[in-house]
Amino acid sequence: MSALAPGAQCLPFAPTVVTLTGTLTPKTFPQPPHPEGAGAETFWILSLGKPICAAAGEVASPNPGEGDVWNVQLLFGSVESYQPYLPLLKRQVKVTGTLFSATTPHHYTKVVLEVAGMEAAGVSKADDPVL
Repeated sequence: MSALAPGAQCLPFAPTVVTLTGTLTPKTFPQPPHPEGAGAETFWILSLGKPICAAAGEVASPNPGEGDVWNVQLLFGSVESYQPYLPLLKRQVKVTGTLFSATTPHHYTKVVLEVAGMEAAGVSKADDPVL
């Protein structure tokens, strides 16, 4: 596991559902090389106010523990799944879903979150990004 920052909260990987709070921003990355050619892909990143760690999964789990996680890439089931959340870009949000380790060249943060739901964050303690 990467070094754990002081005060970081350790969260479980899937199948446990977690809720994270942070700033939602789009970020464009150069696309990994593939036979069809090069390009770019844009993903939404949740920037946390303080780091978290993600606990290692069970022995058979492909998810190694990760520490000092400041940013989490959000994964949606389809392109259409993004649409309802467009008004939340560049705002503080609460995102609910399941955490996984990055496993493909299309995962740009060491921990990714498969989104089950998202809403604008209410007034909360600025030093507590995890609910």
